[in-house]
Amino acid sequence: MSTKACSVAFVALLLTSLVPLATPSTEQPFSDDRLGDDRFAGFVVSNQDVWNQTPWPITAVPEGFTYDSVTDYSDVGVLINNLSEESRTIGWAYVAARNISLDRVFIFDASGTPTGETINRNQFDTYFASPFLEMLQNRSSNGLNYLVTTKGVPLRVSGGNNKASFDQELSLLGGAYNSTVGGDYWGTHTYGPLAGKAMEPFSRSKYGFFLVTRLTGYTVDTALDLIERANNSLGQRGTFVLDVA
Repeated sequence: MSTKACSVAFVALLLTSLVPLATPSTEQPFSDDRLGDDRFAGFVVSNQDVWNQTPWPITAVPEGFTYDSVTDYSDVGVLINNLSEESRTIGWAYVAARNISLDRVFIFDASGTPTGETINRNQFDTYFASPFLEMLQNRSSNGLNYLVTTKGVPLRVSGGNNKASFDQELSLLGGAYNSTVGGDYWGTHTYGPLAGKAMEPFSRSKYGFFLVTRLTGYTVDTALDLIERANNSLGQRGTFVLDVA
């Protein structure tokens, strides 16, 4: 073998020794099936057609808006923590802006009522649940469908398996689901597309719970600005994207 041929053979042998032997990969290719079938447990729609609104309307309210039709808040209640300046400021501003009747204003003013974002189960029962149920019984709550909480009203109820959102527990009080408050399990209801039902106006007398929303922000001024912007929005036009899923 010539010197040139020997040199080429030596280089080839050297390069071969530097390349590790390939071994078959044992890693399985990614597949959605590997995530299991319980990813969406509890989110079952028995009738998929309720989401189908085709042909899609281009006008939300074809008959148009009137001042009276968009300012009827007779089925709305407001919760105010009287020991929180933030809650008093935001709550009463909303009551005035929406002309909400005083019998729809629920004031929590017992000494020791907590103002922090997190409370325990005993505090929830003592300072909020029991007084709220008493106020409901002493007033005409017929037609009350919606509740508005504010900054200064607790956000969450701590605990073990029975920890929960404050607004979630509030929504169940005094209705068909009152016995589930404080439970460590999921309850079900029959309202809306996720329950396989048609989209329709909400009624607590029919479905047994309140719908609860919250007026809050990083600051009191942010929450007040939400009210003011809504006040000035009547008659305004624009493009909106709503996530209904």
